[in-house]
Amino acid sequence: MADPGYDLICQDLSFQYQGGKELRYPDLRLEKGSHWLIIGPSGSGKTTLLNMIAGLLKPEHGKILFLGTEIYALSSKDLDHFRGENLGIVFQTPRFFSAMSVLQNLLISNYLAGKKQSKERALYLLHTLGLKGMERKNVKELSLGEQQRLSLARALMNSPEILIADEPTSALDDKNCDELTNLLEKEANEFGTTLIIVSHDARLKSRFPNQIELK
Repeated sequence: MADPGYDLICQDLSFQYQGGKELRYPDLRLEKGSHWLIIGPSGSGKTTLLNMIAGLLKPEHGKILFLGTEIYALSSKDLDHFRGENLGIVFQTPRFFSAMSVLQNLLISNYLAGKKQSKERALYLLHTLGLKGMERKNVKELSLGEQQRLSLARALMNSPEILIADEPTSALDDKNCDELTNLLEKEANEFGTTLIIVSHDARLKSRFPNQIELK
């Protein structure tokens, strides 16, 4: 089932919360460097799928192969390490260490993945994403748009093979929606990263030829 041309393969996935309906998912084969939109209304299982792909929620049935590795066959420790090395996540609501500076919030990503901290890469990402000169600021001083950019920078710190963005545009107006989507695609293209955007935002449907619609 493993194929070096695919970053992610999902087969026969299903999940059921206690007392809820069974969520069943189409099989996925995501080529390296491809861009995907997973779209659907609330309750369709988008976030559940994201969490399963990210190694945060084990499916009740089916397999997920990430770079040819069946992730749920790994021990918890190995899965944490694998995820830190290969996956970047932009959460819907930016999550930071509030007592730390912008730069420290980036460098801790290296630390948590067991990698050498790279101030050079952190400063490069801040410059690229329009946050140059903000490295010493506390994250609480940033605007929502700046926090979203910082969240993207942090997700890219370890040069992930796959970048997942969870509802990244839901709180943004049209201008900022376009800006952030452009940034996600630009940075994914620059680093050859496979991009998965999980959203219910219909504005994104015209942007992505590769789509999975959940009902």
